[in-house]
Order: sequence, then C-alpha cells, then structure tokens
Amino acid sequence: MSDQLVSANYRSINLPSFLKNTSLMDRVIVFTLSFACFAAKTTFIVKTSLRQLAMTPYMIDDSLILMQIARNLAQGKGFSFNGISPTSGAPLAWPLLTSLNHIVLDKVSAAKLTVIESAVLSTLCSILVFGITLQLYNRVSAYFAFFLSLLSASLFFNSMNGMETYLFAFLGLLCLYLYVSMNDRSSLTHWGLLGSLLGLLNLVRVDGVFAGICVFAYEFFHILRQDDIVRKGRKFMGSPSNKPNRYLSLIPKHVKVTEWKRLILFGSMMALCTLPMLVWNYHAGRSLLATNQTGRYFLAHREYPLTELGLWGYLDKILHNVLELARLYDITLGSFVIALLAMIWVVMRKGNDWQRIAPFLMYFWLFFGLLTCYQWYFPDVHGLRYIVFTSLLLSIIIGSFLAGTCGLLGRHVPPSHTKGNLIVYSLLLMSLITFSYTKYVDLISHLRATRNLDLFAKLEQQRLNELWQPVDWIRANTPEGAIVAGAHHGRLAYFSDRTIVDLAGIIDPEVIDYIKQNDLEPYLKKHHVDYIILHAHSSHHLSQAVDLDSGHYTLVKSFTEVGDWVDWLLYRVTFPSYWVKALPPYGQREVTPQHSLLATLADKIVLVGYDIDREEVRPAQSLTVTLYWQALTKLEQDYSVFLHLRNEADQLVAQRDHQPQDSTYPTSTWHPTEMMKEDLELLIPEDLPPGQYELKAGMYLAQTMERLPVQNDTSGENAVILGKVVVVE
Repeated sequence: MSDQLVSANYRSINLPSFLKNTSLMDRVIVFTLSFACFAAKTTFIVKTSLRQLAMTPYMIDDSLILMQIARNLAQGKGFSFNGISPTSGAPLAWPLLTSLNHIVLDKVSAAKLTVIESAVLSTLCSILVFGITLQLYNRVSAYFAFFLSLLSASLFFNSMNGMETYLFAFLGLLCLYLYVSMNDRSSLTHWGLLGSLLGLLNLVRVDGVFAGICVFAYEFFHILRQDDIVRKGRKFMGSPSNKPNRYLSLIPKHVKVTEWKRLILFGSMMALCTLPMLVWNYHAGRSLLATNQTGRYFLAHREYPLTELGLWGYLDKILHNVLELARLYDITLGSFVIALLAMIWVVMRKGNDWQRIAPFLMYFWLFFGLLTCYQWYFPDVHGLRYIVFTSLLLSIIIGSFLAGTCGLLGRHVPPSHTKGNLIVYSLLLMSLITFSYTKYVDLISHLRATRNLDLFAKLEQQRLNELWQPVDWIRANTPEGAIVAGAHHGRLAYFSDRTIVDLAGIIDPEVIDYIKQNDLEPYLKKHHVDYIILHAHSSHHLSQAVDLDSGHYTLVKSFTEVGDWVDWLLYRVTFPSYWVKALPPYGQREVTPQHSLLATLADKIVLVGYDIDREEVRPAQSLTVTLYWQALTKLEQDYSVFLHLRNEADQLVAQRDHQPQDSTYPTSTWHPTEMMKEDLELLIPEDLPPGQYELKAGMYLAQTMERLPVQNDTSGENAVILGKVVVVE
C-alpha cells in the first residue's frame, strides 16, 4: 500500500468556495468579461430580426422544433410538436421551462427570449469553468480554460441557438463543481444533492444518464477499493512480526456503512429525478428512452447497414466516425491533438487531482465511444451542439495542460524566463481560439446546408426573402389548418402556422417503419396529411417511399429555384373519398358517425358506426347507408360486406352484398388504425308492404360463405344490428 492510495481515498477535499478562493481582481475580471460577452450577444439578438436569426448556421432547424413544442405546450396542446400527438423525441426540461416565455409573450419575443436565456446559461458555464479549474489547479489554468470556453467560435455562436445544449452543460458543470469541491465526502446531504442534479441532467438530455453511471461506477469501485485496503490492513496487523499498520489510523470507523449509504442515496435521488423522463417517454412512445434516437439511428445507418458491412467494414466505419468526431472537437477547441495531449498529461502527472475529475473523463470517453461505435449521427453543425458539455470539460483539461507545462518548463529555466513561457502559452491559447474561428467559418462555408447562411445574420433582404420563400408561400397559399408532412420542419412549423407532420423520425419514430417498407401512404392517411414536401432528388429515401404515379399526389409548387439551401417539391395529397383518416390523441377532427356501434368481428375488424340518410322510405326508393370500418390488424384475406333488410319474421326482404368499394379496395390491403367508409344504396322492393324492418350488416368469406363472428352476438347470426327502418305507403 502507498501513501498516495490512502490519501486519494480518505483525505477530505477541504477547498473553499469559488468566491472565497479568488481575489477581488480575479472576480472583477471574470465577471466583467463574462457580462461583456453576454451583453454583446444580447444586443445582437435584440437588434436582429428573428427571420435573420433563424437563417444563421447555429440556430438550426432543431431550435425551432423545440420552440414549437414549447409554444404548443403554452397554448394547451400538450407536449407535442404538431399539436396532435404527444412527442417523446425531444428533450423534456427545456421546452417545459421555455414554455413560460410563450405564455406571456408573442411568438417572436418568446423565441428571442429563449435565445437570450441560452446565452445566459453559456455565460454561467464559462464562470463555472473558471471556478472548477481553480479548484483543481491554479489561477493561470483557470484563466486559460475560461478564455477558451468563452471565446471559442463554436461555443460562442452555439450559445445563441436557443436549444437545451447549454442548460445541459450548465447542470453538468454544476455537478462537476459540486463533486470536486465536496469538503465532506461522507455527507449524505451533498451526495443526495449531487444525485438530484444528475437526475435533472437526464431530464435535459438523455445522454446525461451516462454521466450519472460513470460517477456511480467510479464511487462503487472506490468503496470496493477501500474494503480491500481494510482487509489487507487487518491481515497485516494480525501478523505478529509486523508493527501496527499506520494506514489503519487514517481509515474512519464504520466507513463501510457510511460509504454504502451515501452511494445508495446518490443512486436513489438520481433515479427519482430521472423518473419523470422515463414515465413520459413510455407514455408518448412506449419506450423508456427518447424515441428520436430511432430516427437518428436510421439516418446514420441507412447507407451503411450493419448486416451488410461485415467486421472490417464496421471497423472502417468506426475509424471514419472517430476522425469525423475528432474534427468537430478540432473545430470547437482549435486542436483535438492538444486536447488528447492534455488528457494524457493530466493523468500521468504526479498527484491525485485527476482522480477528482476522473468520472467525468470516463463520461467523455463513453460519450465519444457511443457516438462513433453505435449512433453514428453527429453531422457537422448538428454535431457541434452535441459536444458542448464535453468540449467545456476538455477546456478545463487544456487550461491545466497549458499552465502546467508552462510551470514545469519554469523549473528548468531561470525564473526570469517564466514570464516568457507564460507569454508563449498565452499566444498558443490565442492561436487555439483563432483556429477554432477559422475552422468553424470554413465548415459552414463549405456545407451545402449552411453556405448560403450568414454567421452574423447580415443577409441582404432579397436573399433573405428567397430563403424564406418556401415557408412564406406555404403560409400564404395553403388553407388555414392544413396539415403538411416534411422532414425539415422546424422553421416551417414555427413560421407557417400550419400543422407539420414529422417525416424524419426524430419526433415520431413510427414513420421509420413505413419508410423502411417504402410505403408512406398509410402513414400519410393516418395523419390527415393534406400536403407533403419531398426532395427534388428522386434517390432520396422519402421520394422512394411515395408512389407519385398513384394519382394521389399533385405537384403544387417547386422550390428548387431557391438554390442549394432547399430542393423542395410541394405536393397536394388527395386520397379517395372513402378514406377516413383517424387521428391520434389531442386530435380535433375526429370522425363521429351518426350512430356509434363499435362492434368487433373476429377480433380483426370493427364496425365503428353508420350513417343513414332517412329512417322512413317508400317502396321502390333507395336507402343510403354509410358504414365505417376499421381493421384491428393486418388482414390476410378479402372479406365481403353484406347489408340486409329483414322483416319482423326475420325474413330477408332486401340485400346488398359486395367487396369493399366494388372490389377496388379489398380488405387484405387495409392498414391497421385506418378507417374506411363506404356509401351503400339499398333498393327497397316495389311490393314491400308497409311496416317496420331491421337493418343488419356484417362480413363473410365468399369462398366458404362463412361469416365473421360478431363479439357478444347471442343470436348466432353473426350480424350486427344497425337499427330500424320504417316503410310507408
């Protein structure tokens, strides 16, 4: 056993608070620079129009998706992107918090306030970075880390994206600050608070669960290692040839019970605070995890399916992903190589400070591994927002590396040269910030989706109008209340005031199943879609999932002339009149037959209800009956429909037997959850005497003439009684 091991395990981290640990000058500098940076961002946000802000490379489409959810929540439409169905594919906490903006403000002001709140959180993150680095290392390290977190181009501009990324980073850094500055590691209060914060972190982004797992695992093995030290110490003490073990005097009494108590409390509080996310995800998507991962996983893997890659193909893809993710960190921090060197230096240097940040370094590598080996989805400007928190963690490490190596060099050179080393490393820090800016600009200037956008929201009015043309046209030329389906839907939803149905799978993962089958039509029918936006390129997976030759789609407007920012084709969707498109919860246009039945046939089909044009009819006249059918499952056979009119002696006096829609839409092509209606004309015989008659309906298989059994039918006829009809003279 070593002094280092015991001190790492049992010493109390007796560090003063951030404010007490800094001089007045440090506090003035840090808060002044942070406020100046925040004031500059706020001035920019207030003075810039929202349409200009929404055409910047950092306020991406996902930003407007979250704002639309927050607005629907404020308007009483539930936690829903389209105001129809509940959404589990979005972070839970951020829309809930920002919905308060939409309760008291108009759409434009609420969106701008959301962006300002994001900037506030980024400012607090930079201050926390300074405080954490100061706790771990020294003031020079803290300043290096502070400036890198404050002025890195990607971190600076992404702080104005109006998304949950900086709330996630703020809570994550707050957890790290609490962890490294904990004076009494046996304090149940501190560990309960830390577990609660990590649980709240999961409500902001689901990947926060990995930070909690890493802290829990690290502390779990920490306790096991303590037990091992106790056992070895007792064995050593039990040997008559040895002197009393001086290490045992450092181990508190009853440490095992106390340590396990705080770990159990920590895990329990984290699980308790995570519970709302799990409950909501299961309610909305029947999955404990956020279902947006279904869409993102599909987007990432559709060109490289695992079943076709093989081992070497998979390893080659992972290597590609590693290089791509390293490039994003390169853009954010100026140099990923320096970040790697910093992590190696921090771990290998003498002392135990790295152990106080070890769980969060574990989180970084777990996060890095999951992105590169499993999810694969971190494209360009979208990926930059994923890595905000981990980039801030690396800025702490880089700050300590620059200051630490400067100090080490100072031990081997005359003291007069130490100031020169500090200048050299300050220049290196400035170079990293400069590189981050040039690399960020280079990225957005070459990306097809962002090269027409302006970093400082200074697009010429004509060009701005061109970019907004698709949204403006749809708002001006489609009926109010129209439902539009599309994949790029954030700006469209927030600015067009139309109900938008997700075709990307990041809001509603169900659509992915239809895309995989290359058949979007049932999904469009189910969601009452009036218009669909497809890509001009026929090779796009959405275009391949729609049969444009079916006659159900009419090209209304082409937006390919806008340039390479969008290549949209807007189609009007028209399905046959017999389709009744059932809506999910929150729907406002539910189909309600005149007479509700909800009669179940063989647990396969439901006769929802019927309409009848008259209840009194004369001989030789026609009676129009509308039947509403809905399949409960995929039907394997084609069933025929019968409509019978029977007298009081239960004798058949008139009938209509046929396959649905005169055999143009057989039951084997029906899709579950979709409703179909058809109008049937029943001719009343000329010689039918006046009186009261009974209408009955059902289904049967024509080949065997066997009727589908009707649930709760005691007569044995397997027919659903619709109602009475009176024949008059």
